[in-house]
Amino acid sequence: MQTASHTHYMEWMDKSLRTLKSFVERQYKAKPDEVARRFQVEYDSLKKTYPKIKPLDELLVAMVDEVFGELNHVVVNGTKDAEKKIDWKATPYWILVGGAKLDRGYTVEGLCVTYMPRPLGTSPAADTLQQRARFFGYKRAYLGLCRVFIQKNVSEAFAEYVEHEEFVREALENSRGKPLTDWRRDFVLTSMLKATRANVVGLGTRRIPADGWMVPDVLQRDDDAAEVNRKLLVHVRKKWTAAYSAPVNAAEFPLFKGAKDSSPHFVLEHIPLKAVLEDFLLEVKVKDPSDAEEHSAMLIAIAALLRKTPDLEADVFLMNNLVAGYRTRDAGRGVDAKHRFAPINQYFSQSAAAVNDRSFCSTERVSLQLRRFNLGTTQRDSGSADIKDVTWFALHLPTKLRRDLLIEVRS
Repeated sequence: MQTASHTHYMEWMDKSLRTLKSFVERQYKAKPDEVARRFQVEYDSLKKTYPKIKPLDELLVAMVDEVFGELNHVVVNGTKDAEKKIDWKATPYWILVGGAKLDRGYTVEGLCVTYMPRPLGTSPAADTLQQRARFFGYKRAYLGLCRVFIQKNVSEAFAEYVEHEEFVREALENSRGKPLTDWRRDFVLTSMLKATRANVVGLGTRRIPADGWMVPDVLQRDDDAAEVNRKLLVHVRKKWTAAYSAPVNAAEFPLFKGAKDSSPHFVLEHIPLKAVLEDFLLEVKVKDPSDAEEHSAMLIAIAALLRKTPDLEADVFLMNNLVAGYRTRDAGRGVDAKHRFAPINQYFSQSAAAVNDRSFCSTERVSLQLRRFNLGTTQRDSGSADIKDVTWFALHLPTKLRRDLLIEVRS
């Protein structure tokens, strides 16, 4: 937005161009090899990416006879002096200096070189970042001649944006033939980016950080979902135990303090994360809307991780070795209908010194906890359980695998 720096850059460029022009014109006829040496490194680089480039000596002749005489450089910004319309037909050779005005919606046909020293800024919107990339698109015919000079974190942000756009394109392709209203617009974005300005999205959204625990509140909601999840739990335990890993008592891991000689919890180690995703997470029925949003965030985070590193592994924790524990559904305060299949899960106590379910996860790999509950409405009376073998799960992503995702909030 500030324009003072544009004047400085124009002055620096003016001085550099005068110096370069003076050197070339003085030396070219007497010492052409010395002039050629000044451009050799850049020429060799261009030759690698654009083999059709003309020989260097021909380019030097054109530079002396044509380019220096026709090169025009102007400031393009919101100041009074820069508001004049550029006569693009006056010359094919232009250098433009500016900021926000060059950022968005300003097309420069034939643009080859971009020098963008401006920093990334704090959590830039993805759409703004993409528009800032004047060097994107419509350059296939001469892509090998293009050069971009940007700061390292800006380069990383653009790379992340490409990942985001490829995900959106893939999701659209997978939704071909389906109503767009059925497609949950979930965007894989790192904490470096946010999807766009709220008034551009036009939808209610909230950021769900896929870092740490995803613990369902309601999860199933109905008998059909509960039955599907019961069968799924039996299936995956049998399949993963046979194919990958026999359960190991959690007490054998020094990480889990408090479990001395034995633990009620067992672990299936090094299960392929792809199997966890495909066999369980994509099959489990998550019927509660709020839980479904967080579940979607985790699914997309894991899919993004697997896209980059297909051989990632997970640890699966069989809490209480999948022996159903008794939980009351209302904790003496009346039960909401939506919580008919939802235990008040105090196993995830926030107490700092407590050893509880929250303690059982890997710091290196994705962790999936599986549990069974028998649910009743009477405190400390397992015989009153009226819903048996309710499936429960919790998912943990360690900080090193962090992904932030923007999940659409639906009314």
